[in-house]
Amino acid sequence: MPRPRLLLAVILLAQFVIPLSISGTAVALPAIASDLGSAPTPLQWVVNGFNVAFAVCTIIWGACSDRIGYTRSFRIGIVIAAVGGVVSVLAPNIIVLDAGRVIAGIGSAAVLTGAAPILSPLFEGKAKAQAFALFGTINGLGLAAGPALSGLLLSAWGWRGIFAAHTIVLVLAFIGAARLPQLG
Repeated sequence: MPRPRLLLAVILLAQFVIPLSISGTAVALPAIASDLGSAPTPLQWVVNGFNVAFAVCTIIWGACSDRIGYTRSFRIGIVIAAVGGVVSVLAPNIIVLDAGRVIAGIGSAAVLTGAAPILSPLFEGKAKAQAFALFGTINGLGLAAGPALSGLLLSAWGWRGIFAAHTIVLVLAFIGAARLPQLG
């Protein structure tokens, strides 16, 4: 089995994208409106689609993960979230972008529900406490840094760059996830 710290890095990498998607996407709404249209309802669903899908599917993926295994749901979640990212990057209109964000929210829910149960058996004692502290810290940092990081990406590569960066991080996490032990 690979070293637990490397596995922790993979889990944290995938997990970091979720709070970025929650807090940072709104920064891009003016640029998205300029490119794809500014009708208020579809534009707001760029943010709400992800958030609603994530909230609802967290419960569903929790039950699914118990049945198919936490590692499998974590990996599936990374793939689904990355597909949502690709759809978002390539979206020719606001409806397709909304669909991409819903897909990303569904996958992100699977990442979250698989991540914590994978961490638990990898560490013991103080190391387990530190791993879960890092897990919580990554979530907090992602929420806090989401608008600033999204703003930097927006300035450098436009609104599509935000979703491209999320997708790249998820692809890297998926490559690392091949090393995770099968749990559940």
